Amino acid sequence: MGKFALILGALLLAMPAGAAELVSAYTDVDLEQCEMLSSDEVGATWACEGLDGYPVTISEGDLRMTVSYGEDAMDEVAMSQGFGPFNRLGAKMEWLSPADDPDSPVATILRWYLQRGEGPDESQILVVTQLEPGAVCQIAWIDATANPNANEMARAAAEDLAGDFNCEAMPRIYGEFEAFEIE
Repeated sequence: MGKFALILGALLLAMPAGAAELVSAYTDVDLEQCEMLSSDEVGATWACEGLDGYPVTISEGDLRMTVSYGEDAMDEVAMSQGFGPFNRLGAKMEWLSPADDPDSPVATILRWYLQRGEGPDESQILVVTQLEPGAVCQIAWIDATANPNANEMARAAAEDLAGDFNCEAMPRIYGEFEAFEIE
């Protein structure tokens, strides 16, 4: 038993500090269930409830979406992180929380559909967003069309980056990325 405890302790010490195990919970993305905050001829902004009432702000302008989180969502970097191509959001949002504190999400994963060129074709990307108040921003992009294991990659990105990501940096790309040109 002592040898087992010693090996387990050594393994725990060898784990990176940021590699906390995260558990998932899911909510729907349904603008019909949200409160419209404002609207004009090119778009609107909604206040929605996420996991356990967590504030989510979704904005659409000229067929392009942005999503931010928290009480100060409009002032967070995520509110300015959109995409050039016309896009829409997926119907489910995955919330990631530490296994020992499932009521305190640290990141979300949301599928975005982006128009390719002039035709009806769409790319799909998973956007990982950290939920650190004052530093809510997109931290990783995974091309769900190009990577068959995109969901696992998005969860790994959240475990690797959430809470420590510098919002002044561009989101990190995981795997192959062909969804759009990155400048």
